[in-house]
Amino acid sequence: MRWARGLLPAIAATLLIAPIPGAAQNVDLGDLYKRGITFEEFLSDVERRSETWESNYENGAPTHQAVEAARAVGAPIKFLVVAEDWCHDSANTVPYLVRLAEQVEGWDVRVLNSSTGRAVMNANRTPDGRASTPTIVVLDQNDETLGVFVERPAVLQDWFQQNKDEIERRELMEQKSTWYAEDAGEETLRELIELARGEGSES
Repeated sequence: MRWARGLLPAIAATLLIAPIPGAAQNVDLGDLYKRGITFEEFLSDVERRSETWESNYENGAPTHQAVEAARAVGAPIKFLVVAEDWCHDSANTVPYLVRLAEQVEGWDVRVLNSSTGRAVMNANRTPDGRASTPTIVVLDQNDETLGVFVERPAVLQDWFQQNKDEIERRELMEQKSTWYAEDAGEETLRELIELARGEGSES
């Protein structure tokens, strides 16, 4: 599936999810962020997919290019993450974000479970209309939304949507796992950095 990465520039504009206008108008994102826990606290309570969570965090150091691109954003950035430990996409996304944020002054991550973050998920759905984890809202220093990352990187999401009815479920999931392992967070971080810049958030 490495071939699919070349498709990103053509499809990113449609798959980098923007907030639905008005859908979350009653959601206080700043308050939800304050209610979130640190990744360290989240990881200490992980029961399912613990090996994946721990391995991706331990081995998920970002590239020098990703760190420099993130530092160049400049403004304080907050990542409000809705995730569950059982979620395969969360386990292959969130640890890489955390490792990056640890190296960028002013970047911080807080995690909510899907019950507490349900309104955020409902307001920012997948291209096929589902509320899903992870949902990552990128906030500026004033708790204004810069953009939202939903479920999985754009290239993988596009491939998955095209093939979910064509490939047997087990094979589909195995190929998705292979993509995640080969990519090692690269596309996830690229999209999140773009959102932190305020890019790619228009639908």
